[in-house]
Amino acid sequence: MGSEDDSQPPRHPDDEAGTIGQPIECRPTRWFYRRMGLMVLLLLGLSLYFFYDGKYGYPKVNERADVYDWFHDEVLETYQQLDEEGRLEQWPEIAAQGTDPFGNQGWPVGQDGSEPRWPNYAASLGWGSDEPKRFSPEEIQEQFNWGIGTMVVGLLVLAYALSQVPTRLRADAVSFTPPRGKPIRFDQVHKVDTRKWKQKGLAYAHFKRDDGKPAKGTIDDLKYGGAQQVLDRLLANFSGELIEKVEDPPATEGTGETPPPADNADDPTAGATAVSDQQAPPTTTTPDRPA
Repeated sequence: MGSEDDSQPPRHPDDEAGTIGQPIECRPTRWFYRRMGLMVLLLLGLSLYFFYDGKYGYPKVNERADVYDWFHDEVLETYQQLDEEGRLEQWPEIAAQGTDPFGNQGWPVGQDGSEPRWPNYAASLGWGSDEPKRFSPEEIQEQFNWGIGTMVVGLLVLAYALSQVPTRLRADAVSFTPPRGKPIRFDQVHKVDTRKWKQKGLAYAHFKRDDGKPAKGTIDDLKYGGAQQVLDRLLANFSGELIEKVEDPPATEGTGETPPPADNADDPTAGATAVSDQQAPPTTTTPDRPA
């Protein structure tokens, strides 16, 4: 039987007192859940909007188009036929006996027996004067298809968000463990890329698996609160190449001009600083994360 409790996390070789490298556990942030929640609400809201248009919106527009066709094909055509035959005196009687698409007795008539006008009739119904657009059955079905599609995507986003509740980003004295991944020992890491850390809270640890294949582990400070501690521990314990983003130099005071470029202006790797083959001493700053 071993002298140490196997249930305890690995201890740093120099940690005789057990005070170095205390376990770190990072949970998903409220920002992540808010972001996922807004996406779900947006997608499900769009889905309801598409379903409403397919069920009520488009058919209602088509009803207006039906009334528009009735007005021109029956009311105006009858009036014009009577006018051509010289029987306009019969128009008031014929119009009074007609029935509109809503079941009301009487057709619309012009002022003082003049030709009826669509803008006037549409205004009496509270509609615009333009010719209503008619939607085809294919266009109506398309709204239902979009509604189903956005609902499925919204439910998938919801399922993904719920699946992240139990996930954790962890670190101990000798390794860090990405969510649902295997522990990555600090001595396996040969390159750390922090160029996206300040703006997006992302850092990438490049390492080689035990089988020699290259791989990459992600540290996400926007998704997991406290990931800064994991990155700091990684930087304090790995030996290799550190890639950092270098900010542009500020404008010269009083002139508003940017200083001339450095000697390595033509170097395609300019804009990043690499620390190779040594313990990487710098620490990073917490990214400007949304509240």
